[in-house]
Order: sequence, then structure tokens, then C-alpha cells
Amino acid sequence: MISPTFQFNADELASALGGIKPLDLLERELSDPAEPPELAGRLTPWLGPTAGTGPAPTDLLLLEDLHLGVGYLLPGSTLRECRTAALVGLVARQLVPPGGVTAAIVGPARTGQALLMTVAHHMPGVRRVVLCPAEGTATVVGQWVLDEIDLAGIGLSVVGIVGKAVLGAKLVVVTGEPAGQLEIGQLDRGAVVVNATGRDLPDDLVGAVEEVYVDTPALVGRGPDQNFRRIRPRIDADLGAVCRGTHSGRANPDHVLLVELLSANTLDIPLGCLLSRAAVDRNLGIRLGGW
Repeated sequence: MISPTFQFNADELASALGGIKPLDLLERELSDPAEPPELAGRLTPWLGPTAGTGPAPTDLLLLEDLHLGVGYLLPGSTLRECRTAALVGLVARQLVPPGGVTAAIVGPARTGQALLMTVAHHMPGVRRVVLCPAEGTATVVGQWVLDEIDLAGIGLSVVGIVGKAVLGAKLVVVTGEPAGQLEIGQLDRGAVVVNATGRDLPDDLVGAVEEVYVDTPALVGRGPDQNFRRIRPRIDADLGAVCRGTHSGRANPDHVLLVELLSANTLDIPLGCLLSRAAVDRNLGIRLGGW
């Protein structure tokens, strides 16, 4: 086992999204899932000592970068959030109409920082973001994220009612739980709804969409709850086929699309390696020794 060399907190790992090209990484992965990843690594839970004065995250992982022979300690929840954010960016690249669009993010604020960093650096078509925190959660976005959004020239607002938050939005990202109690309301024609909750969205919303996409078709119906059984007969294409060009994407510019992110909860080792290397390049984290 490689000893840990650097330790990153959630903010440091999410901020490193601005120093890599995560959409390109996931596009290659989804386009050819059989192709071995360029970045090899290994993830294991970490129960050893940590640096810093505050409590260590309960989901701290050791990521061993096998190419560099370096170990990184990082929070697994943030790595999942970074993959979710990159998948949302890829959906926007492939399926959201071009131009200055509004994006609505519905869900806990903790999942929003990686998404906002992705919007600021990798989603040039988004000019306004509306945050709608899930009920009972605080709207906490770090000043460093707000600065990145401001530098990108993107407007940011917070709305407490989901139906109002999605008005005029061409991209609606749902990360909150329980998704079944969300009242999305009327969506704009041509809007793309991205479900990153891991659960089924409300029946009225699923029934109102004209096209359904998934990121990883092999995951449909898997797991103890067999989520997304309702969408299986309705799947039009997977995101990888759109990236490869074997599917042309949306059939009609006015159609409302639903994209189910089935792999959003994956601990993405290649992405973790890229993020950790970028964090080191930015002088982030705590150096623990070695290297």
C-alpha cells in the first residue's frame, strides 16, 4: 500500500475541478466503456491518522495513484459529487440548447459547490443559475465558489419554491431527496431535467417528458430497490451513444428531456487522480510527507 502524501478537504477537491477537463474524461469513458482508463489507481477506506485540527470526514478514502506512486486522502462524498457535476456538464454539452441559458439546481447546498464550479469553468452556455435548496437544508456556498461564478459572468440567485426556481430554466438538475415529494411544476419547452438523486422522480414529471436518456444503460434496474423500472421501456438512448455520434441526440428542439444519472454515485478513480493532481498543482491540501 502506498502511504498518503497529501490530504484534501471537500472544498479543495471541488475547487480542483477548475484545473482539469472532467467532461472530456467522462466523454471518453461513456463513449467506450471497454477501453481501459488512462489513469490507474486504487481506493480503500482510511482509518489511520489525519492532518489538521478539525474532525476528519467519516468517509475519508486513500486514493493510490499507481502512475505516480502517490497517495491522497480525500472525502468520498465529494468525489461522488464531482462525478455528478461532470456528468451534468456532459449532458449540457450534448443535449442542452446552445445560448445563454438558465440552470436550476434543486437539492442540498452541499452538492451544489462542485456543480457551480463545473458551471463556471466547463459550461459556457449557462449565464444564470438558480439554487433551490431542499426543504430543511441550509444554503451554504463558499465565498470561493461565489467568486468563481462572478468571474465567469454568471448570475446567481436563491429561490425557495421549486416551481418558481425552474421557470425559464433550460437545464434543471435535481439532487435533493426525497425526489418523490418534489413538485417541479411547469417546465419550459426544450428543457433538460437531470435526475441525480438515485431515486425515481415524481410520476407527473416522468409522464410529461418526451424523451428519456441514461448515462449507463447497464445499471437500469440494478440495486436492491431496482430504481428506474418505470423508465426502462421508455429509454431513447444512452449518453455514450450521443457522445459517439451513433445517436443524434434530441429528436425535437421543443421536447422536454429526462436524463437519469445512474452512475452518479460511483467513486471515480480516474477523476479522483486528475482532481488530486490538479489540487497539488494549485498548492492545495496538507502535505503529509514523501514525494
